[in-house]
Amino acid sequence: DCLVCHQKAYKRTKVDGVMVPDTANMTISMDVAVQTVHMPGRANCLGCHAKAGGGDAVKRGDLAMATINTSDRNYDVHMSTTGANLDCQSCHVAENHHIPGKGSDLRPTDLDVQIECSNCHGNTPHSNSDINMHTASVACQTCHIPIYAKNANDTVADESTELHRSWQAGSEHTAPPLHPVLTKANNLVPEYKFWNRFSTNYLLGDIAQVDPETGAYATSRPQGDVNDGKLYPFKYKTSDYPLRTASQELIALDTSIFFATADADAAVQAGLVNMGYSAGDSYEWVTTDTYQLLNHQVSPKEQALQCASCHFNTSRMDLQGALGYAPDRPQSTCATSCHESSKTNEWEYGDWEEFNAHHNKHVYEKGATCADCHAFSR
Repeated sequence: DCLVCHQKAYKRTKVDGVMVPDTANMTISMDVAVQTVHMPGRANCLGCHAKAGGGDAVKRGDLAMATINTSDRNYDVHMSTTGANLDCQSCHVAENHHIPGKGSDLRPTDLDVQIECSNCHGNTPHSNSDINMHTASVACQTCHIPIYAKNANDTVADESTELHRSWQAGSEHTAPPLHPVLTKANNLVPEYKFWNRFSTNYLLGDIAQVDPETGAYATSRPQGDVNDGKLYPFKYKTSDYPLRTASQELIALDTSIFFATADADAAVQAGLVNMGYSAGDSYEWVTTDTYQLLNHQVSPKEQALQCASCHFNTSRMDLQGALGYAPDRPQSTCATSCHESSKTNEWEYGDWEEFNAHHNKHVYEKGATCADCHAFSR
């Protein structure tokens, strides 16, 4: 329906299972609507993308209806009217109605053109060369989206996002569509993963696999590690979900049944039939989880992460743990492994300038590679 994207005053409603114009709730007539079509604006895009998952900001956590016209620069420095005031197409430049841009949890690619911050900001956007050194291995989003699921200060809406979805708990609504019960929150710290732009995503019919790191059945995982990926921020969320016992397949429960009745068992039985199985097949409820890339709600540069946010504590991320940055030998052995003598390393306890001086001396003056001190190489 062309008007969904090309007429911000256009509205639709469902009648007998078919979407038709909702002229009763439109501020202009259909004649005027088709005579005043325009390029898509933020309202057109976000009418669908902000409300995915059953409500405003629910699914992705970095997109909400507030993004349409908020003046809160702290909410999104790119999209706010007092910030850069960009349209979605400023980054997602379409070609013949094909749109570039995808998250780590999306398999289809509509237009195979990478959207990069460097398209506008270049590869050395900082005046500080030490920070520019990070851009090859740390995505801009990692430092510039320190929190997500923010509330805009000029809206009354709650832009909290879904962290857990429970189908077994029934519905928090009293009239259809009866969506499952959601656990939501605001101002969340992302999870951090390396991503090389390849992903593993669960497909209908796959044998479900438990991720030993989280203990849940994985539905989407960014691929990559410290050797070949960039460090990105992700939303992490979980759900209870039915698993067919015999084949270990996740069951695509029938949402048309659930939204009408909030009967999870009936929705699972219908889902089994839709998949070609018997409605009486044995199933169990398991926990699934997913990681979703964060790209929006970029904060002003004054709020970007600082060196000590990541390097001298583990409250946000454990660089020397699962992320793989730990040296491959104790610092106390530097004297015997590379040097004749070594003074006490004061920087080990949190002196960023001293640490940076040591690091740069090895990298830039001595030509050391990552693998000379760490268990990884780039």
